[in-house]
Amino acid sequence: MRICDDYTTVCEDYTTVCDDYTTVCDDYTTVCDDYATVCDDYATVCDDYATVCDDYATVCDDYATVCDDYTTVCDDYTTVCDDYTTVCDDYTTVCDDYTTVCDNYTTVCDDYTTVCDDYTTVCDDYTTVCDDYTTVCDDYTTVCDGGETQEGSRWTFPGITQKLKQI
Repeated sequence: MRICDDYTTVCEDYTTVCDDYTTVCDDYTTVCDDYATVCDDYATVCDDYATVCDDYATVCDDYATVCDDYTTVCDDYTTVCDDYTTVCDDYTTVCDDYTTVCDNYTTVCDDYTTVCDDYTTVCDDYTTVCDDYTTVCDDYTTVCDGGETQEGSRWTFPGITQKLKQI
């Protein structure tokens, strides 16, 4: 029957498209899961850096106070406090670098969140459409495999045409 052949073509086309969507969305899922893992690792490392740099800040502030006191007591403070200056300057460089890296991590991971949220929306929509296609094509299979009726010279398929129009 011509109408069943037409239904077969349409449903086979739907199958191809939905299979392609499945492949793409599965790939997105893998990539986004990998991003999530990497960004979680960055978050842990940057939190650790923040703790260490806060500790350095406390120690260097203490050194500054002590060295100011040394200034009023003796001239030998110079060597010790020069060393303190070197160490605390290094701390500043390292912690500034940490800030730059972690700011970049934040930007990248925010972008990842946006992209993966969009992917979720698109793939949820695909799931809805392809679930509808499955329902309609399952109905078509039932009808074309023996449940059809004939009215005069026309074959009728109750409900199937309407369902295909809906998706």
